[in-house]
Amino acid sequence: MAKPKLRLYFNILAVIVFVSYLGLIICTDFPDAKWSIGFIVLMTIIYIVRDILAPKQKRSDENGDN
Repeated sequence: MAKPKLRLYFNILAVIVFVSYLGLIICTDFPDAKWSIGFIVLMTIIYIVRDILAPKQKRSDENGDN
């Protein structure tokens, strides 16, 4: 799978997790400190794996690809 597409999928996964947690906060009284810490850990893992598996492409001004 192409790295930009894989990076996009990780970003979509992060948005889905964020929206789900936001819905959990708004619709219920269930979340507490455990859920907040778990959410932060999950988002951190998603972004670390994304940066390892699909690093951002470096741009070069030499070939005019901006």
